[in-house]
Amino acid sequence: VHCMKKFIPIILMMFLLTSCGDKLVAKVGDTKITQSEFAFYLNSIKEQMQGTELKTDTDWENQEIEGKKAIEIAKERALDIAVKNALYTEASKAKGIQLGVDEKITVERMKTQIVESYGNRQEYENYLKNNNITDKFMDKMIESSAYQSMMYDEIAETSPITEEDMQSYYSENKKELDSRYRKAKHILILTTEPETGIPL
Repeated sequence: VHCMKKFIPIILMMFLLTSCGDKLVAKVGDTKITQSEFAFYLNSIKEQMQGTELKTDTDWENQEIEGKKAIEIAKERALDIAVKNALYTEASKAKGIQLGVDEKITVERMKTQIVESYGNRQEYENYLKNNNITDKFMDKMIESSAYQSMMYDEIAETSPITEEDMQSYYSENKKELDSRYRKAKHILILTTEPETGIPL
């Protein structure tokens, strides 16, 4: 992630927040993020943040988390993820990274799993229509994940992080890192989607 900063100057990034219609929310290089696509990310973030105190739109508008409205935090996180997804693709193109045969097979497999998670192709297409997003957008998200993995692999190969690097970073950021650490006796992680059985 640190190395990604080197690619940002190559990429034109602008934000055009809007309030009506399926207009442009952000543009990263040639990749456009529409309001409907942003809504998809926002709904995903809201589902992750959902708690007993965040049930209605009023709750999202009124409840505060560390001094900020819950909905504002959700929007910030949604925009951050949307831009990063676009950035992985644009930065990969700028560096000449292309999806190989193995990556394309992985992308196709992921797409099949997503379609099947909705039951069948028709239900999947109904979901896209009801949320005003396109099949092409879903493909972009999946490909972004593949590009992200490829970029991380390249960075790990060309600029590996040594034990000394990690120790130095910890020493320089010890106070901040310690404040984020939490002790846990057990950590439970889902390995399959409860409703579909698809491996996560």
